[in-house]
Amino acid sequence: MSGDGFIRLYKFYGLESALRNLEQRRLKIATIDDINDPFEWSPYDIREAADRKHWRNWRRSAFAARGVICFSKTWHHPLMWSHYAENHKGLAIGFDVRRSVARKIQYRKTCKKIEDLKSFVENCSDRTLEAAIYTKFDAWAYEEEWRTTYSLDDKDHKTGLFFKEFDQDLIPREVIIGARSSTSSVEINSRFGDPKLEIRTARLAFKNFRIVEQKHPDYMK
Repeated sequence: MSGDGFIRLYKFYGLESALRNLEQRRLKIATIDDINDPFEWSPYDIREAADRKHWRNWRRSAFAARGVICFSKTWHHPLMWSHYAENHKGLAIGFDVRRSVARKIQYRKTCKKIEDLKSFVENCSDRTLEAAIYTKFDAWAYEEEWRTTYSLDDKDHKTGLFFKEFDQDLIPREVIIGARSSTSSVEINSRFGDPKLEIRTARLAFKNFRIVEQKHPDYMK
């Protein structure tokens, strides 16, 4: 369980990506160009073409130096495994994330109306930026998403990407092996080598549409 000041959050990956992240002890920071939802960071009702163009340009400028890491509050939803963990062949990694750097996504059914875009942009505050980062269409609510934000300061010269190293704000605590995964706890331990890391195996629930822990020792990986 997470201790005081921390919350347990999960990242889903395909197998090789998950093992590489554990081995290199870091997570990729997503930029505005990496996000898979085109409505990301733009939860507003902007009806005029010129205003939309203005907003897109301002948004790109405002978020050019900021990135996010997206987590889920749960590892039990089957769609998360299907969409982000290589159709259940990958892993979910559970982190203790410091609460002071994590924030829950707010989901909306409709876009927020902006009456005067020029005034909105000119008077935009940090609070407005935060609202854009942490607001999504409610069709995504099943993800139970939380986010951390980071400045894009140090680009990895080898990959051209940005990363967050594991540290006291981001501590790996558990790995859940996907129901269809070919890996094993032995391989995971060989790549990460932390005896405190809890490794579990996932399976499909028998009575509902959930992913649950495999408790039968003969089927644990």
